[in-house]
Amino acid sequence: MTVAVIISALYQRIASRRAVDKYPSPGVMVDVGGYRLHFNCVGKGDTTIILEAGGGTFSLSWALVQTAAAKAAGVRVCSYDRAGLGWSDPRPGPYSVVEEIEALHRGLVKLGIDKNLVLVGHSYGGFLMSLYAGRYTKDVIGMVLVDPNSAFFFDQHPAVIKKVQRQGRLLRIAAPIGVVRWIAAKEMQTTLRLARDNDARKLIDLSLTTKHLSSTAKMLLAFPGTLDAVRVSGALPDVPLTIITRGKAEKAFPWGDGEKENAWRKGQKEIVHAAPQGKLIVATESGHMVPFDQPELIVDAITHVIKTAGNRSR
Repeated sequence: MTVAVIISALYQRIASRRAVDKYPSPGVMVDVGGYRLHFNCVGKGDTTIILEAGGGTFSLSWALVQTAAAKAAGVRVCSYDRAGLGWSDPRPGPYSVVEEIEALHRGLVKLGIDKNLVLVGHSYGGFLMSLYAGRYTKDVIGMVLVDPNSAFFFDQHPAVIKKVQRQGRLLRIAAPIGVVRWIAAKEMQTTLRLARDNDARKLIDLSLTTKHLSSTAKMLLAFPGTLDAVRVSGALPDVPLTIITRGKAEKAFPWGDGEKENAWRKGQKEIVHAAPQGKLIVATESGHMVPFDQPELIVDAITHVIKTAGNRSR
């Protein structure tokens, strides 16, 4: 057993290094205060769409949305990797969701694209985009949240929070010894569906690096603090907001039975009802991974939000 663990850990280290060397970053690395975040922007214009990936994923999860949205809306669209994920550097110290959004803001300021923002967040990314909008309200002109997390759901099912942390503890141990690579690689090939094989392979390989997995573990372990930040963040800004909720039930997410599935959807409805300009769309052909199942629905929602924001500003 000990020999097998040593061999697996060695292979994990080699495979992680190989992935970094094989796939150079497509965007730019921006220093945000002692570490760098990776930003990848396409298109141009006065309005910028910010794509925030779900927990444990990174910029490539938007591969089917980013270029299509830039073309359809005629604006700049930027995806990026949070600290330690994808191509971004890890951030020293404990995880902080506030530092996540502050680092994003510092990066956008350096790039000169921190105004006229449309914030798009998937799953856990919905928390981040909501927090960003609450802190930098004047910079935000619209939002699209894709099957987002909600504080309501976790308040209704606090046992899930402990399960998230348990996953974080297991991942922290498993990440450097290659266990996740052997267990999850095949499942990821079906879950992270991308049209272009190279993007799919790239997404999987970079998601299985020790750096990426260890950073994800830190995020999961800090989940109670993230929820506390969301609970006290206040109301969303008075801008056009579209929430896309999944149409198909998920057995694995959110840890799923019928009661949890209903609470998940109700939490999203609560966000819409509390938003001055909220709108709910059902992705009838999607489970939780709407960016892979129905990317065109997200592109349409982004285009609609931009058009609505533009009309209201006149």
